[in-house]
Amino acid sequence: MSRYFLFVAGLFFLGCQVVFCNENSLNRDKDSKLQYAFFQDHIFHSLDVPTIDEAYVLTGRHCLLRCVKNQRCFSTNIAVSSTQDGTVLCQLLSSDKYNSSSNFAQSQAFHHYSIVSPCESFPCQHGGTCQALYERNDYSCNCTENYFGKIVNHFANALRWSEAKKRCEEMDGSLVILNSLEEDEFLYTEVLPQVPQSYEAWIGLREIGSSKPRIWKWVDGSIPTFTKWGSNDPSHTRSHCVTAAVEGSNMGWNDRRCSKTFGFVCEKKQNQPQ
Repeated sequence: MSRYFLFVAGLFFLGCQVVFCNENSLNRDKDSKLQYAFFQDHIFHSLDVPTIDEAYVLTGRHCLLRCVKNQRCFSTNIAVSSTQDGTVLCQLLSSDKYNSSSNFAQSQAFHHYSIVSPCESFPCQHGGTCQALYERNDYSCNCTENYFGKIVNHFANALRWSEAKKRCEEMDGSLVILNSLEEDEFLYTEVLPQVPQSYEAWIGLREIGSSKPRIWKWVDGSIPTFTKWGSNDPSHTRSHCVTAAVEGSNMGWNDRRCSKTFGFVCEKKQNQPQ
């Protein structure tokens, strides 16, 4: 299985096979000088959904470039065999195998190419459907009836606490709020990277004012009903923001100066009950 990077720059259409992917798998911003997409190949598979465009093109790469240029395209079927004049059938599709999984199947006639998706790890639980937000490298879950919850994502790029808060809000979320031991354990075991060295990431808790005893609030204004401070924390009177910290087998919250830079964890609520 390979990945392909296709981009449109000015009047030139270029492409190359790659083994990496940048932060976003798709950029179709008309004001950008570079429009691009990363594609994942699925050899001898096809997605059986209505096509938004169909044409015979010189190569499969030309088909992928047509998809990059079409705002509605998120995957393609490309014929395995060429016609007598050397062209191949190109089908542009407005869906992908994550949103139309029941229509994705093996095929002797086509190879399927889909834009690299943040839904690849199938993050939505309890039968929820993953909706890829390609140009933000994000996703949302359409939860099934009687289920709701929140998506929690870790971002490794180091920012100050205020910058991390703003970045989460730009993605229609917030820095993560931990209201129970179960949520805290999920953060450490499933979200934060499992690395041998010490690691810290901003969460949505910070000190308000300078009173004693110290008052801490979550980014939504609520007072913590659950805390998991590390040993001897909170301990720094000039440290007003909080990280989830890992040091060996020790896990707990640490108060830090808000100007320090760490990775961060965002959350986005899904299908809240009425």
